[in-house]
Amino acid sequence: MDNLCFNCFFKYYHICMILFNLLIIHAYHVFADPSVKNDEPGFHSLLKSDITVAATEPAYLHCKVENQGLYQTAWIRLADRQVLSVDNVLVTNDNRFQVSHRKRSNDWCLIIKHTVEKDSGTYECILSTDPPKRFSVRLNIVENEITISGSKEVDEGDTIIIKCRVSNVVHNGHLPSAVWWYANNTIISFIQNDRFQKSTQSVENGLVSELRIADARPWDSAIYSCEGNNTPRRFIEINVKGNDNTYSNQNGISKTQPLSSSANQKQNFSAENTVI
Repeated sequence: MDNLCFNCFFKYYHICMILFNLLIIHAYHVFADPSVKNDEPGFHSLLKSDITVAATEPAYLHCKVENQGLYQTAWIRLADRQVLSVDNVLVTNDNRFQVSHRKRSNDWCLIIKHTVEKDSGTYECILSTDPPKRFSVRLNIVENEITISGSKEVDEGDTIIIKCRVSNVVHNGHLPSAVWWYANNTIISFIQNDRFQKSTQSVENGLVSELRIADARPWDSAIYSCEGNNTPRRFIEINVKGNDNTYSNQNGISKTQPLSSSANQKQNFSAENTVI
């Protein structure tokens, strides 16, 4: 009798364990990553396929491979079919690109340093299966918004006020570390002329750089412009009314406003233009 009860209990226990295992297997198929089945290589299902980055900021394009085994990965730029990397070996000559991959990691991250607008486009991470498996990432490079404003007509003796506003277009993006001002495409030196003053202040989601020119004179008429180190340049034409001199006096501005001879000398003015 005791043996019969033991056998019944053993069979019941065995059936329960089989049912439990079947339940576990079913749960695995329900909750497992649908992109990876039967241990086949594939891409992680939670990868971002659309990325927006502010110009000059680095871009990180992640490619996480499950069950990679001995298969290789490669990054290509779809626009020109340029192969950028194979595994962690960089193929392109553009030193802004690099591949980050840690040991025992399944992430092959393509990094583009100091991005520019032409980097926008689709990039593909390719796995060397047969046929090859592909994961596409759309990269959008956007420049910070910049506007310039001021009175275009100013009377002689008044103060010229021009404002340059830079707005951050990407969450957690970086505003320019410096703002430069130009007159007729020549960078302005604020050290060499005390009539010219510049101030910069932070505002919500951006900054405002203000150029002031005291005691405006007819030869101050010019096309003024401003730009940040990660923004395009914006222009405004200012006319100072007085006597018979207007913007037609093309060489007048150099009489009272010492300017650098070349825009390449930006670095010489970095201290006076640095945003605080």
